[in-house]
Amino acid sequence: MRRITITAVSLLTLLIFSGCSGNLFMEWDKPNVPSVDEISNKIVDTQTGADDFLSDVEDWYDGDELSDDKEKSDATVAKLKEIYSDTSGSIDDETKQKAAALAGKIALQSDPNAEELSKNLIGSYDELSNMDTETDAKDFLRSIIPQGALDDVVVFTEMVNTLLQSAEAYLALGESIGTDGPTYLSDAELGDAVQLGAVSVAVVAALDSLDGTVDGSYDEANIDSLYNVVAGDGSFLTEADADPMNAFDSGNGYDGMVYLLDAAGLSFN
Repeated sequence: MRRITITAVSLLTLLIFSGCSGNLFMEWDKPNVPSVDEISNKIVDTQTGADDFLSDVEDWYDGDELSDDKEKSDATVAKLKEIYSDTSGSIDDETKQKAAALAGKIALQSDPNAEELSKNLIGSYDELSNMDTETDAKDFLRSIIPQGALDDVVVFTEMVNTLLQSAEAYLALGESIGTDGPTYLSDAELGDAVQLGAVSVAVVAALDSLDGTVDGSYDEANIDSLYNVVAGDGSFLTEADADPMNAFDSGNGYDGMVYLLDAAGLSFN
């Protein structure tokens, strides 16, 4: 009887485990993300320190352990920026490129609205750049911006700031590649960088265009004006040099994006 009972319990346990979606033990093996203070205090100004931190962050990203924690995501992106912005020569180019690509992705996934907008906008550039009227453009933008961001300027501002953070990383990645520099990313990583970087830069360029030119400079105070354009009664500027798509041309302040596109054999022209 005891043997039959043990066998029955074992079978029941097996059935319970097999009925779970995914591997139950994977939940136990997820990497433990340290506190914001611990992340901020990581030493990354040496090759070993940068490599170790990058390896940890890749585990956190793969385990989806940062997407629900904006503060830890921001701390991680800030620390990755220390790596990809290094000018001391202590960190090699491959590590800096991987840090920039990862920073861009983590920034985007830290804000659900920025992440949703990215998914909505990817593959829509032809439609965006061929609008016949301002009304068409506004309707299109309203259709891809998450409703929560359209309904609340604070949420919209948080979304745009996240996209600015992401764009900074992707532009730095492109600059590190340059006109003919080596690219250390895999094809999949480069593909992600091009798509997500283009989304982020397009939003930055839209903000940039509000002063009448697209030249790589923008004023975060104009985020309210951008919100009014897409959610209220504001108007786009009609001057040719204020077209946000100019950000994908050389010499307009976003050459990092142009280099990134070139590295992938792509162009918006």
